[in-house]
Amino acid sequence: MFKVTTKTIVAIGLGAAIFTLLFMYVKIPSPIPETSFQTAYGLSSFFATLFGPIAGALISFIGHAISDAV
Repeated sequence: MFKVTTKTIVAIGLGAAIFTLLFMYVKIPSPIPETSFQTAYGLSSFFATLFGPIAGALISFIGHAISDAV
């Protein structure tokens, strides 16, 4: 069962903010043209490991929504 604690909510907010910044600005170029590696997905899976899959999904969803809106 997913438990909503203050620590989880803070982690979701902080993770979404960091996810947005990484998704928008930190990209590792690949040898294939017009392609790059996104570092934000690694952060999302790291937070999902620490706080659970629902928190990881919310971090990714909110981070994508903010980066698309900006």
